[in-house]
Parts: sequence; C-alpha cells; structure tokens
Amino acid sequence: MECGVKARPQGAPAGATILGPGLAALTDAGLVHARNEDACVLAGPASGGHGTILVVCDGVSNSQAPDIASAAAAHAALDTLIAALAAGEAPEPAIRAAIVRAHETVCAVPYDRQDPVDPPATTIAIAHVTAGEAGRMAVALGWLGDSRVYWVARPAASSGGGRLLTRDHSWRNLVVDRGEMTDEAARKDRLAHALVKCLGSTDFTAPTPCPEPTVVTIDLPREGWLLACTDGLWNYAETPSAMAAAAQGAFWTTDAAGICARLIAFARERGGQDNITAAVAELI
Repeated sequence: MECGVKARPQGAPAGATILGPGLAALTDAGLVHARNEDACVLAGPASGGHGTILVVCDGVSNSQAPDIASAAAAHAALDTLIAALAAGEAPEPAIRAAIVRAHETVCAVPYDRQDPVDPPATTIAIAHVTAGEAGRMAVALGWLGDSRVYWVARPAASSGGGRLLTRDHSWRNLVVDRGEMTDEAARKDRLAHALVKCLGSTDFTAPTPCPEPTVVTIDLPREGWLLACTDGLWNYAETPSAMAAAAQGAFWTTDAAGICARLIAFARERGGQDNITAAVAELI
C-alpha cells in the first residue's frame, strides 16, 4: 500500500480499497447524485510502520468541483501525514499539518471566479491509530466539517456499544454551544446541517486561511472497530448502536470489506439520498 492507492482486488466493487481483513473502505454515489463527490484513502502499518490512517472527505455540493476538491484533499492530507510521521512528528501536529496542506490544495483547485457558485470546498476527517499504553489503542483525530469518526464496540457495560468520537462543525452545534437554541430545536431547523467550517476558500479574490481544525487524541481499548464516514451514511444511523444495527451483525461476523459493503447497502436501502462512504479499521 502506497499513500492510499491500491488496485482493488478482483471481484471487489468499484470504489473499494481493501488493505486486509481489518482495514478497508468503500465509497458509493448513492441513488440520487449523478457523481460521487466523496473521497477516501487509507494507509496501514505497511506504509512505513507509522500506524493505520483513515482519511474521509465529502465535497460540498453547493461548491464548484466538489469531487475534485475531495479527492485532492484526501490524497494531500495522507501524503503530508505520512511524511510528517516519518520525520518524527507527533500525531496531533502531523494531523494539523495534513489538514492545513489539504486546505491549501483545495484552494488551488481551478474554478470559475465569475460563477456565483462557491469556490471548491470539502469536509475532512482523519483518524490515526497506533498502539497505546497498557495494551490499549491511541486514536489521534482531526476534522473540519461533518464527516465523522465512530468507535463501534459490542454493547458491554464498559463500552456502551462505542462512541461518536468527533463533533460536527455545524450550525446546529454552533447555536447550541452559544446557548441560543436547545439541541432539540436546532436539529429541526433547516440550517441544522449547514457547515460552519470546512476546507476551501470562502473568498473569490483572496486566499483564505485554514479554519482551526479540531484535533484530539482518544484512548480506546483493543475492541471493536473504528469507522470513518460521511453524512450519506450517518444521516441514517447517528449513534454507534445504530451503526451496529445497520450492519446487521457484520461487525462481529465478517471482515472490513464486508462491513463496508453492508453499511453502504443499508444507506442505499434507506434511500441513498447522498454519496456514501465508510472506512473501517479493526482495533486489535
């Protein structure tokens, strides 16, 4: 595996990246959109011994060239992250540098400055997994926008079925944090899913600095799966337990590719209103 680029195995569906039984991704256009504006790249320990990396991007539909923006951002982020880790950078600053580089790459995507549609833009979510202390896992995360990372675990008393590890940079969360609305009221508003941060320029004439990403490290047990996904999936299953139910037991009965296939099928069965991406890594 080199920087997330690998030919899919014979018989694998289009949009699949399979690096082994415990690491895979699948992206699908869904049933409504004519093109897939999501992008996902992976790297495993074989990419240099610097841990497992998942990068998921969702091109902003009301911007120009969102499919090009998401793909460019994903590859730029992965390349930058691998290089930074190889140079001895700690995961959190390496992820921050990767997101800044992805932003610069999206801002460099050509677009029509006379077009009233916004310049290219995309979300990004990055997860970097390494062995932690006392046999646990250290998961470093960085994101802008509303692509998410979940930990999906068996519903034991210690885990409660897992956790949502990211928090959307959305209008809904912004007004709730400011105390302007309750979450129940905000989630019903037509602006609930509007992004307040993402990659890409917000100005047609001048470069836009990269918004401040959220970057954290979370300690997790060696149990279950890490799932990075776009809103084309989580809109139909918002909690870890809902994700586990959507997979219909696949998290505990099959491999990474099988889990991704089941989750994509679930979103399509629910209507497939958006592009759908799922990337999973086993925490073992």
